[in-house]
Amino acid sequence: AVYVDPALWATALQAQGVSGPPQGMRAGSTALRALSQRMFESAKTGAGENYALCGALVMEAARLSGNPLSDGDPSSALLVAELLAEAIESDLA
Repeated sequence: AVYVDPALWATALQAQGVSGPPQGMRAGSTALRALSQRMFESAKTGAGENYALCGALVMEAARLSGNPLSDGDPSSALLVAELLAEAIESDLA
């Protein structure tokens, strides 16, 4: 988890052209997953790239905020469940 100051989050959303993120569930992305992993590894080794990685992670999260997977419609829960099942089945190890 990463805490993002509300003012920084507002700036990141504005930079991504998101005026008011719609509510709903969101899917991650390959970029968000890779950035999270690199940030975690960097924190373990004490490397100094955390600021750049954190900034990139915040910007990718802001980009994803403009594209909800679900707008809260109960029928979209099936889609979310299917995506989750696919993700679990693809990485059973």
